Amino acid sequence: MNRRSLESPFFARWGWPCTLQSEARSGQFESRWTSQYDCSLHDKLAVAFPYITCELAVPSRAVERMLQSSEDGLPAACSQPGPSPYCSFHLPDDASGTFERGPLWGVHLLHLLELEDIVHIRSLAAAHVSEHGWSTSRHQHHPTTDFAVDEAPALDAWLRPLVQTVILPAMARLYAFEEDGERLSIRDLFYVRYDAAAQDRLSAHRDGTLLAFSVLLSEPERDFEGGGTRFSSLGGACAACGSGSAANGGSRVGSCAQCGGSGFAPLPQRLGDLTVHCGKLLHEGAPVTRGERLVLVGFVEVCSPRVDREFVEEHLLANSSKVGGWADHECVGNALLDEEDFLELQASRT
Repeated sequence: MNRRSLESPFFARWGWPCTLQSEARSGQFESRWTSQYDCSLHDKLAVAFPYITCELAVPSRAVERMLQSSEDGLPAACSQPGPSPYCSFHLPDDASGTFERGPLWGVHLLHLLELEDIVHIRSLAAAHVSEHGWSTSRHQHHPTTDFAVDEAPALDAWLRPLVQTVILPAMARLYAFEEDGERLSIRDLFYVRYDAAAQDRLSAHRDGTLLAFSVLLSEPERDFEGGGTRFSSLGGACAACGSGSAANGGSRVGSCAQCGGSGFAPLPQRLGDLTVHCGKLLHEGAPVTRGERLVLVGFVEVCSPRVDREFVEEHLLANSSKVGGWADHECVGNALLDEEDFLELQASRT
């Protein structure tokens, strides 16, 4: 039996000192709770975080208020100013000079969710999974272990306001789709699990929609190790090989076990972070080496006369995982009509 006890930044960020204790038996974590908490609180936190034991130096009624506020109203982010990126990465300049830099070249990290909302989301998701289980075949080419949020009515009802009033408006602003006649909508919203003991990664791919987002619902280093979203042509340099140059050379830089030869590290995502990006940038889910990484993922369609829908949805280049990061400039650049093509299309419709 393996035990560990450590100070947890997860609750400490709320100003509540606490100690995390976990107990492992045959690979399964068991939770034990102090008697100061009533049964309903014990059950809810145990469902949301079944692999930890928390001993909080705070009256249970304070934690109850935290959970109750999440149940009774909208997500906290819905009543706050729209989030702004605290960290951004961009494609390097196109060496050929063919494509000019634009908003779709950027990948942005924004802090979205605080503790009470994360607890509530995970509790609702765990309740759904306990009854219906996980799916591993919803997506044809790059399936994840997941379930569609619209199959979990309670979770869907709680998340939709967050998506519609916070996430999509932030994406429209960052990617300059705010003109009349332009709107963003969800094609697929799903809850994903990466597990070191099961599906631990997702191979490099391009999404079927022009835009996509993810929200990290597990805490790095505590809930899991490894993992993360890694792009093939942008990001911080890999700590192991120190390269970060695959985009410049247009090919894999070697056989580094940590970055898979891309030269780039996974994005520095934190618990509760929203990551937004163009779905046509080649990206992957890095291997989780310990624990469980939970993520809310959304594929976002863009309705705009400036978008070349045929290229985005049907062109082999824009939807192929076999074409490396060197093609990212072309995949992103061709997703929007140039001025001449746009005017020609407008003329054909009048």
